[in-house]
Amino acid sequence: MAFCECVGFHDCAYSRCKITQASLGYIGEKYSTNTQARKMQLKQELHNLQKNKMNINDYSTKVKNLADALASIGAPVDDEDLVAVTLNGFGKDYS
Repeated sequence: MAFCECVGFHDCAYSRCKITQASLGYIGEKYSTNTQARKMQLKQELHNLQKNKMNINDYSTKVKNLADALASIGAPVDDEDLVAVTLNGFGKDYS
């Protein structure tokens, strides 16, 4: 698949390339698939996260990083869910 068509030059220098419509569709499809897989992976990691022997600072940083990663791909975690996930990660020792 050609990712660009040359515009006005004999050799295709990157400075004068235009992206073809088919290439944009291909890139969009691959990005969408990867984003969905990444979103599922991050959500599962967040929901399965346990504090265990981590100190509270490391644990809260890990929770925040996962929530930030989800937000960066367009899947923000709402505050209620974030609180619930965080508290569930403490386990039975903190009941």
